[in-house]
Amino acid sequence: MTLVPAVRLMYAIAFVSMTAMFFGRHRFTRESEMGVRKRQESRNGSLLGSLKEYRQVTKELFANAPLMIIFCVYVLFQFQQTMKNTFLSLFLVEHLQVGAAAVSLFPAVTSAVMLLLMYKAVPRLKEAHAVRYMIGGFALSLLSNVILIFQSPGSLFWLILSTVLAASGSILTYAYLEAAVANSLDDEKRAASFSILTVLILICIAPSGMIGGWAYALHPAVPFALICVAFLLSIALMVRYKNRYLPADSSGDIV
Repeated sequence: MTLVPAVRLMYAIAFVSMTAMFFGRHRFTRESEMGVRKRQESRNGSLLGSLKEYRQVTKELFANAPLMIIFCVYVLFQFQQTMKNTFLSLFLVEHLQVGAAAVSLFPAVTSAVMLLLMYKAVPRLKEAHAVRYMIGGFALSLLSNVILIFQSPGSLFWLILSTVLAASGSILTYAYLEAAVANSLDDEKRAASFSILTVLILICIAPSGMIGGWAYALHPAVPFALICVAFLLSIALMVRYKNRYLPADSSGDIV
């Protein structure tokens, strides 16, 4: 299959899957009591009142030190993910000389590992150890990128090992990171807080492609060195969060 039919097939599959998701969510999910109440309250609200609320919520968000740590970790995670998704295929083909046909093997390995862990390992994990799992996931992802940086062309074993480690790290961190952000927000102001955080995240990760392009021009491995730095910072921030904001007898639960 050539490029154009493959892209057409990809868009067709995306259309079917996203349409099915839309109807499935509409059929099987319901708005929470808090969501219904906030929707009713917003019907009688004014634009000026909404702007005042967003201004107040923004002040409260920046005053919430534990949330800001989690938010910084989330931004770093999104930053490195955007950079890796953009440059990984180029790095494999141009620098590690992986065949164009073999590149499709790595997303398949990632999906298989994540599905296996989601059904076999994740249900056995305890919420009380969420911070430990995130730190461990960041460490696995860091190791995965270190292998990529020092990998010599032609060895599929180490590339597959790196892919497995990256998938394992992602499944350990992403869900808990999303939950950590959500649980750090006030229920009464969750919608406004998420809106503000989403805008801030987009602003922070917008330059990732440009930064990655400059880094790749210096050397193909430099973007992945930046990704390693992002994971090191994430580990340091989570250790700080655990030591400073969790009780001494806590195993790592985020509430």
